Amino acid sequence: MRPRFLFAMVLTAAALVGATAIAEDAAPPRDGVFIHVSHGKDDPHRLLMALSMANMMAADHDVAVYFDIKAVEVVLKDAPDVSYAYFRSSGSQLADLKQKGVPLMA
Repeated sequence: MRPRFLFAMVLTAAALVGATAIAEDAAPPRDGVFIHVSHGKDDPHRLLMALSMANMMAADHDVAVYFDIKAVEVVLKDAPDVSYAYFRSSGSQLADLKQKGVPLMA
């Protein structure tokens, strides 16, 4: 009975050491960003600032963008391309986000 117990202890220790080694080799999780957009063409600065932030953050963070209230109108197929001041237009920014694989939820 004693050899079985010793074998079980050694096997358990080996499994724990192996699991620790695997966990150390895994890449650390990336920080994520959730961007909530509630304005559309009624407030182009708020809309385009949020889209711009999502595009910048997508370079080194997981990003998800959620559109509600007035912002839902911006992601429809027949939505007008919103532009304002020095920001890139909504259409070009949304296309970039799609290309980067950022989830766009409405």
